[in-house]
This record gives sequence, C-alpha cells and structure tokens, in this order.
Amino acid sequence: MDIKNLKFNNLNLDKNDEIEKLINKLKMIYENYWKSKNEINTSVKLSLTVSIDNSDNLKISKFEKTLNNLDFIYNFYIYKINNKKNIYKIIFNGSPDKFFDLMKKNNYDFITQNKVWHIK
Repeated sequence: MDIKNLKFNNLNLDKNDEIEKLINKLKMIYENYWKSKNEINTSVKLSLTVSIDNSDNLKISKFEKTLNNLDFIYNFYIYKINNKKNIYKIIFNGSPDKFFDLMKKNNYDFITQNKVWHIK
C-alpha cells in the first residue's frame, strides 16, 4: 500500500476552472504512478526453473495456460521430464518477487530448493 500526500495551496472550489485543473493534476499524478508500478522491463530476462508433479495432467494444463496468459512471460518450455516431475524453464520479464506476486494471484505457491521452485 502506498499513500500519497498532496498539498494544494489557495484552491478555490467555487471556481469550475480551478476544480478542473485539480482533477487533471490528480489524474496525471495517479496515471503516472500506475504506469510506474505496471511497467514491463523487457531488457531484464530472468530465467526460472519450476518443477511440477507430472501425475496430475489437469494441474499441468492449468499451469501452462496460466503461463500463456501472463504478459510478463517471455517464453517457457519443458526442460526435463522424469518419472515424477516436469521441469520447466521460464523466461520472465521482471523480478522474482513480481513472478511470485503474479503466480500467487493465480493461486500458486512455491517451495524453493536448490534454485528449482516446486509448485505446492
């Protein structure tokens, strides 16, 4: 949560032109704030390794669909398959914290172990 504290001196709310200027100023401030929080830095490509239990095809399908629908995912592919796990390489345009936040919003939790993130 962020709190913005703005001060407007000598504001006359009886004048429509001053009210309009205030509204436009607030709109610009909030739009710029929103843009800064939602900016995608495509020059940062974070390589993530994520493992998922391969006994649940529905879970795998849902996970891949989620990755396909995220704007920050540059690419992903299955890196390894064994009898227990599918291991994905994910190229993500952002920080690990941003990845965790986006995945948490999609109901995914991770356990991190030896640079591999396991889906709970």
